[in-house]
Amino acid sequence: MKRLIIIALLFFSAGWCFAENSQLLTVPSDSVKFPNERYSISLMGMYGYNYTWHSYGGIDINGHMPINQHFEMDAALEIHSASVCALTVVARPKFPIKKGEFFLDGSIHSRIFWGYKTTMLSFSGSFGYRMDYVSVQIGLLSNFIMDMELDYRTNNSHVYEPFNILYRLAVNVRPQRSCWNLQIAVANYTDYEYERTWLPIFMLRGNYNFLNHFSAILDIDFKSAGKFHLNNQFWGVNVRTGIKYMF
Repeated sequence: MKRLIIIALLFFSAGWCFAENSQLLTVPSDSVKFPNERYSISLMGMYGYNYTWHSYGGIDINGHMPINQHFEMDAALEIHSASVCALTVVARPKFPIKKGEFFLDGSIHSRIFWGYKTTMLSFSGSFGYRMDYVSVQIGLLSNFIMDMELDYRTNNSHVYEPFNILYRLAVNVRPQRSCWNLQIAVANYTDYEYERTWLPIFMLRGNYNFLNHFSAILDIDFKSAGKFHLNNQFWGVNVRTGIKYMF
């Protein structure tokens, strides 16, 4: 576990240094422009339902930090009434080209289940490419699931899953910089949840920029049961809506 933490921190540091010092890449003047080129913070209310917790609500806070054209960072925090807290930090070196951009995505994700006295810690690394309408991403995910009431040095206190597939496919109905847009995506992770298996999460994302600095946002996630790996998971839905402020 210590080695993975060190590797993740080195990845974050290397990406930051690359962003601050790189003069190797030039971006064509007619390259695709993405809407996330401004610092932003969003606040959303959340309602969810599944067979385990039934109805629950919560609050989400997201921050986006485009350091420069070659490096950006994201942070997301969720707290909800089912005694679950999730925190994600992402570092993303980018390599713009004329028809879009390649990117590397490194993340640290922590999800605490207070009711079960369990913590899930995830590390991921992935590679992706996005254009004006389509984004694809594939990578690997490592998970630690730990019992908060047992000594972590004992064998029965934790489960280690070193290699899991991470994937995401998203399609936008309008160009990236439109004043409103809808996105349909399938992935096995969100900003607040990283699946332990290939179980897909189906997502609908919408936004409407009603002022220069403000955007209304709507996120809907649906996780069905028994897809791909035929496991017996509970289905659930999460709906989030709120306001994004763009600096």
